[in-house]
Amino acid sequence: MNLDLRLYHLMQEEIGNHLEKHAAEIITGRPTDWADYRYRVGILKGLRDALVIAEEANRRAIGLEEKTER
Repeated sequence: MNLDLRLYHLMQEEIGNHLEKHAAEIITGRPTDWADYRYRVGILKGLRDALVIAEEANRRAIGLEEKTER
């Protein structure tokens, strides 16, 4: 496995672990109020965005075309 692909898989794994942890905190009722809930949901969105960015960077690194948004 080349370095680019390995790095992407490691990033995907780590970000996925953080997503699961933060989602579990929301599901179990950890937010103390609406503001805390919104903050935690924002963290989830940021982590999902990071996964999309990592995927696009990996695609560019291995020479695939960019995805076009519809």
